[in-house]
Amino acid sequence: MMDFNFNGKYTSVSAENYDEYLKILGVSFLLRKAWLTATPIVEITETAPGRWKMVTITSFNTSAVEFEEGVPCDEKTFDGRDCKTTFVFETETRLIQEQKSTKAGGKDTKLIWDCYSDKLVLQMTCEDVTSMRVFLRN
Repeated sequence: MMDFNFNGKYTSVSAENYDEYLKILGVSFLLRKAWLTATPIVEITETAPGRWKMVTITSFNTSAVEFEEGVPCDEKTFDGRDCKTTFVFETETRLIQEQKSTKAGGKDTKLIWDCYSDKLVLQMTCEDVTSMRVFLRN
């Protein structure tokens, strides 16, 4: 049972090494440039005990995934990958999201969401490239 409140809406305020992360995923030059200028908003909601919904909104794309801790779910990532994704609360303030590509040769990623009272810090890793993004709680 989670005591910490991940629920909330968060706006991106910074990103480090994001272009390299997008390159390793195979995102085209034009899409990378567009995404580098975007200011994503992430909304996390516990919809029922143990069930969650995460929505990411940008000016050109919205994605959503609903999940139950430890139960693989289907996810279409912002870069178009079809994945089996599993979310696990490592601690009450850390959510691990593992995306396994369902296509041969596809890219797998690991996302670590660290929640603080005023922000989310997202670490995204694919192969040997890691990017960090900070979101402030609205």
